[in-house]
Amino acid sequence: ARFRASASERAIVVEGRDFRYEVDRRRGVFSRIEYRGVPLIVGLPGVALWRAPTDNDRFVRTRWSEEGIDALATRTYAVELLEQSDRRLAVAWRFSLGAAGRLPVVRAEARWTVGGSGEIRFDVTARVREGLPFLPRFGLRLSMPPGSELVEYFGYGPGESYVDKRRGAWKSRFASTVDGLHEDYLRPQENGSHYGCEWATVTNLEGLGLLFVGLDEFSLNASHYSPEDLALAAHPHELTRRLETIVHLDAMMSGLGSNSCGPELLPEYRLTGPEIAFSVGIRPIAAGQTPILDREPGGAED
Repeated sequence: ARFRASASERAIVVEGRDFRYEVDRRRGVFSRIEYRGVPLIVGLPGVALWRAPTDNDRFVRTRWSEEGIDALATRTYAVELLEQSDRRLAVAWRFSLGAAGRLPVVRAEARWTVGGSGEIRFDVTARVREGLPFLPRFGLRLSMPPGSELVEYFGYGPGESYVDKRRGAWKSRFASTVDGLHEDYLRPQENGSHYGCEWATVTNLEGLGLLFVGLDEFSLNASHYSPEDLALAAHPHELTRRLETIVHLDAMMSGLGSNSCGPELLPEYRLTGPEIAFSVGIRPIAAGQTPILDREPGGAED
């Protein structure tokens, strides 16, 4: 398969038979992912480290806040077009995440690759600053438009599952709705994630949406509430359900632990540096298409 790619000072545009993508050259991320004329993202994707603190995060959250992990901003240093042909596009993105007035928490280099059939691959390697507490999460965050209600995944379910909370779950193929994944705790907090996912889809009722495939397993979260929404609310009735669907694809989500009344989170369940790497494939899909990425971007079959 082939596509047309063009680059200007502000954007890189990729157009195929049934897709149109745009990469913002100042920010290094996709500003448009459109399939069959339907936009599949709203706003700009980004790398996320923050989760809504749980009851068991009551002590470590103070350290997270001291380091500004709850108020991170992305600073882009460089966006470079590495390759442009009718079969493959590659864009490098160098950036950091840090709070105002503080040294960056992570410095990272990422690459977006687009193959001829419209498949996207995201690869990122981040270096974590020394002396930090373990991180809440590390992964890709994006928002999908209103109506993106159906979720299917191959991972630990059907209830929520985490690296240290999965004994009551099993690995299989599950289907749900975004609302069905939400756990309505008495005090809003991180909830509804699914550990050990190999792939996931988030689509609208017509079956149009995005397929995510981990090059390594990932933790999935799809919600009508952002981590910031959950962290600010003291009671469920204070939450306002968003129409869009916020999707997190995490290389790792730190465990939930028991530190509200028990020991600190065990080291094997903590997300720590000095380096974190993550790769995920993304592909627009329509109803009836198989949820499998059968080739890498730019491969011989493109």
